Amino acid sequence: MSSRLTGLDPNTTEKLQVNSYAPGEHFHLHHDAYYTGMPTELTDVEEGGRTVFPALGLSVKPRKGSALLWFNLRSDGRPDLRTLHGGCPVIRGFKWIANKWFNIKSQMFRRPCRLQYDEDDD
Repeated sequence: MSSRLTGLDPNTTEKLQVNSYAPGEHFHLHHDAYYTGMPTELTDVEEGGRTVFPALGLSVKPRKGSALLWFNLRSDGRPDLRTLHGGCPVIRGFKWIANKWFNIKSQMFRRPCRLQYDEDDD
């Protein structure tokens, strides 16, 4: 399903990873080492549990059935440092999430190749 939504090669993904967060639990700010990530929310969270991207000014409330998709690499292959993200603490309820990670192998043929370096992309 995630491959149909993204157009990415399903043969270069990691196994589906399911995580849960109880009240007080969170995931620290980090960059992912994968080409792209697609976490899907499996539950509604009563309070807290947002996914935040500080450099982009984004804060996403978990909603059952919703998914996020972002590319950790720019089209020229350099890391996109704006994708620094983390999971805020769950205040009430529980957060269950299923992560699908796509590796770079063969994905490079599915996105346009940039032939010029844009200094404004730093």
